[in-house]
Amino acid sequence: MSHTEAAGEHKQVTVLFCDVVGSMQLAARLDPEELRYLMHNLFNRSAAVVQRYGGTVDKFTGDGLMALFGAPIALEDHATRACIAALQIQTVAKELAAEVRERDGVDLRLRIGLNSGAVVAGEIGSGPESYTAIGQAVGMAQRMESAAPADGVLCSESTAVLAQGAAQLGPVQHVAIKGETELVPARQLLSVSTERPIVGRDEGPMVGRAGQLAQLMGAFEAEKGCLVEIMGAPGLGKSRLIGEFAAFAGEQGADVVIGRCDAHTADVPLWALARMLRAMFGIARLDDDAARAQVLHRLPASIADDAAGVGILFELLGIAVGDSPAVGLNLDARRRWLVETMLKAVEFRPLRTLFILEDLHWIDAASDATLTDFASTISATESMLVVSYRPEYRGTIRDLAEVAVTLEPLDEAMTLEIARGLIGSDVSLAGVAELVSAAASGNPFFVEEIVRDLVGRNVLTGSRGSYRGEGHVDEIAVPATIQAVLASRIDRLSTEGKAILNAAAVIGSRFELRWLNALLPHVDQGQLAELVSVELIDQIEFVPDARYAFRHPLVRTVAYESQLTDVRTHAHRRVAEAIEAANETNPDEVAALIGAHLEAAGDLERAYGWHMRAAEWLQSRDIIAARSSWTHARDLADQMPADVDLRQMLQTAPRAMLAWTEWMLGCDPESESNYRELRELAAQSGDTRSQMIGIAGRMTALCTNYGRPMEAVNLAADLLEMIDTVPTDVTAKVDLLFTVMWAQFMACDYPATQQTATRLRTVAGDLVSSATARAYAVAGLTHLVTGDDPDQGRRDLQVGLQQARTLDPATYAMVMAFNCGLVAVGVESATSSTLHAAEEALLEAEQFGDNFGIICGLWAYALMVLRLDPSASGLAVRLLERARAVIAKHRTAVITAGPIEADLAIATARNGDLDGAIELIRDEIGRQFENANFTFVGLTASTLVQVLAARGREEDIDEATMLTAGLRAVAQQTELLALDNCVLLNELILADAAGDADAFRTAFTARKAVLEKLNAQGEFMLLRPLEPPGTE
Repeated sequence: MSHTEAAGEHKQVTVLFCDVVGSMQLAARLDPEELRYLMHNLFNRSAAVVQRYGGTVDKFTGDGLMALFGAPIALEDHATRACIAALQIQTVAKELAAEVRERDGVDLRLRIGLNSGAVVAGEIGSGPESYTAIGQAVGMAQRMESAAPADGVLCSESTAVLAQGAAQLGPVQHVAIKGETELVPARQLLSVSTERPIVGRDEGPMVGRAGQLAQLMGAFEAEKGCLVEIMGAPGLGKSRLIGEFAAFAGEQGADVVIGRCDAHTADVPLWALARMLRAMFGIARLDDDAARAQVLHRLPASIADDAAGVGILFELLGIAVGDSPAVGLNLDARRRWLVETMLKAVEFRPLRTLFILEDLHWIDAASDATLTDFASTISATESMLVVSYRPEYRGTIRDLAEVAVTLEPLDEAMTLEIARGLIGSDVSLAGVAELVSAAASGNPFFVEEIVRDLVGRNVLTGSRGSYRGEGHVDEIAVPATIQAVLASRIDRLSTEGKAILNAAAVIGSRFELRWLNALLPHVDQGQLAELVSVELIDQIEFVPDARYAFRHPLVRTVAYESQLTDVRTHAHRRVAEAIEAANETNPDEVAALIGAHLEAAGDLERAYGWHMRAAEWLQSRDIIAARSSWTHARDLADQMPADVDLRQMLQTAPRAMLAWTEWMLGCDPESESNYRELRELAAQSGDTRSQMIGIAGRMTALCTNYGRPMEAVNLAADLLEMIDTVPTDVTAKVDLLFTVMWAQFMACDYPATQQTATRLRTVAGDLVSSATARAYAVAGLTHLVTGDDPDQGRRDLQVGLQQARTLDPATYAMVMAFNCGLVAVGVESATSSTLHAAEEALLEAEQFGDNFGIICGLWAYALMVLRLDPSASGLAVRLLERARAVIAKHRTAVITAGPIEADLAIATARNGDLDGAIELIRDEIGRQFENANFTFVGLTASTLVQVLAARGREEDIDEATMLTAGLRAVAQQTELLALDNCVLLNELILADAAGDADAFRTAFTARKAVLEKLNAQGEFMLLRPLEPPGTE
């Protein structure tokens, strides 16, 4: 891994180009040796500045230099450092220019250009200065330098955006750049102040940190001196929490002193302490004389009268008198004096003081030691010291804290709340907040920066909280700001730690030590401790195998994307080989993982085979994962060269399975194109078997997802002809026959349904499968709802339930829904055993992940709860609303929409909202009649008639009467005895509403006969009992 790292990495950097203005004129006026001496002096001074701020001098160009900030070591503030360095280089150049002007009578002037962006950095060629960076960002920096004014620094837009929190910039100017057809925006750098707070952040209300804020407030209200630490990874809201707490303390009358450590000053002794003391004495904006006077005024006389001690303080604060003699104390003595001075100054202050020092992970060693001593004495005062740091801080202050506040990532709901607050709710933004939230994974800063990036790329337009979408967002890129933050954490690891993290990133978001050893054979569990301790990864399992996961998905993304493509390709292939070798006897469970690594390695044909194998194994275990593998296989086949053997068949097979399983998850946006491509490919290659599978899947989807059974039945004849002529195995033939049977049942063609059921059983023999279980259940339903043989219907249904119980959870939930559906239409009675079975089916379906099964489980359990336990109607309504939401989102199990709305309408009516109940059910009935989807139309129609009669307006009775007439016509067409039951129930309800005793008795007698033929053992869920008019 060390060799590949030297070869190159992707980096986010700021590139600095510096050039001497009029170098040819200088060369003409100066002797070559004098010119050499001048350039040598200039670039030595410039290089020293670059190195002081953590940059790397890439090369000298004769009359200029190129420097990198952020490579080879990533820097999260690379743009700010480059800006500071650029201005400092101009300063040292002007100092040298004054000497040259006086000595040689020539003008020395520089221009500097800055640009930030992605590069590939590493060794190119050989030799001691072979490390460099290449990429468009380098060329743009050079163009910025060419356009910069003499003595000036010109920043590209990318650098200006990154440095805007600290830099003062001139107005936007548009400059002509070589190689660019349009003018390029740029801004002149005027100054940099790290004292300035970062502005421009879209901070809304603080979310999810109320408990931590209360913890800080409690420590403050204790009114005693203490040290408080706030620890959390970057972006989790340490500064936001501190800001809220500081505001609270200020309102309570405390004097709030805020200091901050900077990454570029981590090696400057006592820098952080000096910054804290400058804030404590309030001298940031004062000249030296005024600053000295203010410091003395805020010190007790015992300190102010100590000239030597005050000299130490003035020297530290940078306000010493120019000719003051140096104080002859060693560092330890100075530190002791400073601690004593700080303590006495705190005691002398009229108000209680809250000291805040942020970003302690960047503190210099001398400040860390001094502040540790001060923190150990603060309990003797009433003041409070609050420090914040990241997990990688290992200084001594953290051992003294009396109160420790740890920030963890926010949960999904809170993260989504922040994203929605920033983005808004415009209809063009559907799903964007969810994508942002998922990518940010609980990190508020990441949410903010992702949104900022989308705005910067004009994907979102408008203003905070009311953006509009200007294009489809299907994935989230990692913004440069987040890349810099995470890359700088990674690059501060040891060489070994970084190599381990990069290798783990190739393996995946979760990884095992044994797969890591395929890339790094000598790594053991102890060597991962560094990554765990700085919270880049977590150990999630200990036995039998050590398993780890990245703490945040973007850490893995940044580590992965920093590596060159050929490095990753080689690593993916080695991991795939290791996983395959370790699972030689049973590779199916890891087939998808092997396929993913081979896909990433570019081995398309082998990856295709493994994804197809994975999907076959997953089909009965995790349908979502199975469809993902088929999708990968489809895309891989499409990428294969045209001369690959049997390419069309490779393209056809996964499309057939995606079409076959569409109904299980709902209306896939790609389903129409997938089915069309399948038909075309199958026709071209003569693959009739795949064509059959596709047609069958389409038929099922038309019935269950789209509620259009008549269209499905129109395809049945073609499918039956193929079944008769194309050789298939028993399992496939049974699956295909059930598809025909299901379409016939949904189209209310019950004789054809029973004929196909008989044929299916003959073909199946002893086979037990999802199709046989559903076939028995549907055959049982047919017997029961037509009344032709209720006893046989119950036996068939019981066989279906028994078979389904041994199969996948989706099948069991579906068959359970068939069973409970009979309760809904009054054919079967509600029992506690069925209630418990329905609850079990729901729990298992939710774990399996099949949307159709989940909806069936939700409906089945909810309808049983509603009928057996009226006190739990709230739970039933929540379950039904969940089912409705899944239907709306995925457009699957649409056939259940009618009974779901019917039960919701009854629950709403029972709560007194008759108007709301009518609105719930009325539109659904219209859709059922429009699409000839009559399976549950009796249930929905009878529900609406009940509610209309209960409201009792004249127009309500007219509507109920017309609906009943329409239902009677359907019953006559379908020969569905259960529908006759609904018609007669409606006539009872209307007779009751009209007070017509004769009509009531007639309908009652006729319905009794129907119920006897149905062998009905239950009853519809009624708003109130029905009794003949005049009955007391």
